[in-house]
Amino acid sequence: MSESENASRQSAWDFMRREPLVHFLGLAALLFVANALFSGDDRETIKVDLETQEFLVRAQEDLLLRTLTDEEKQDIIDNYIEEEIFVREARARGFDNSSRIRRLMIQNMRFFLSQNIPAPSDEDIRAHFDNNLDRFATEPTVTYEHVFYRDPDAVPPGTLQRLNEGADFRQLGDPDGLLQPLLRDIDRRSIATTFGPDIGPAVLAIDDEQWHGPFISGNGAHFLRVRERHAARSPAFDDIRNWVENDWLLTMSRKSIDEALEEMSQNYIIDIETAVEAGQ
Repeated sequence: MSESENASRQSAWDFMRREPLVHFLGLAALLFVANALFSGDDRETIKVDLETQEFLVRAQEDLLLRTLTDEEKQDIIDNYIEEEIFVREARARGFDNSSRIRRLMIQNMRFFLSQNIPAPSDEDIRAHFDNNLDRFATEPTVTYEHVFYRDPDAVPPGTLQRLNEGADFRQLGDPDGLLQPLLRDIDRRSIATTFGPDIGPAVLAIDDEQWHGPFISGNGAHFLRVRERHAARSPAFDDIRNWVENDWLLTMSRKSIDEALEEMSQNYIIDIETAVEAGQ
């Protein structure tokens, strides 16, 4: 390197050491880098721990009397996160001034985010029906003959045998305003709510024409026999047009909410705990 080049470099270095603007720009650059490296994310965290996940899944399984698929479990977690976001966003918008109950706050947010959906045309409704036939099919149901005793300890000995030998089931058991001798056209969800998650699966599993029991629920003792099974049915469009229209509106509302939720979720850190993190 020539002496002139060395002199030029030295002159430039001396200038940078003496020039305040250079010092300021250098300090600003250092502060920018430090802030990027060390400043924390100040977004609010929504944590879904394992205990919460297990509670939500168990409650739904008890209601449906079956094990949920992985996709259904994820849907439950996603719905919980959605509600947590809505509660926080509702507070930010001042909804909690008049709606201090969590459920009302969530409803207010959903209503707020799904306004101004235009009325569907006849073509929209018909297309929605044709594209979602499974959604409008009725669930399979069962009609049971039913004998009920309020006190399980007071069930007469040999009741099951008498029933299977042809005793008139209407003449046995205790009268009850809700649990009638005929439980007509009840589906899986109704079985779960009527008998509870402990015995609901056993009731659902009856697959012959014999009497079974006693099944002990929180209400008392139950003896049951399947009278009729009713297969799932797809109703005609004209019979359920109002239902289809309402479902179309709900679908459009859900789409609007999902779009808004996608944007709002950027304001939060979503932390879903795994079994590994929990040390299980």
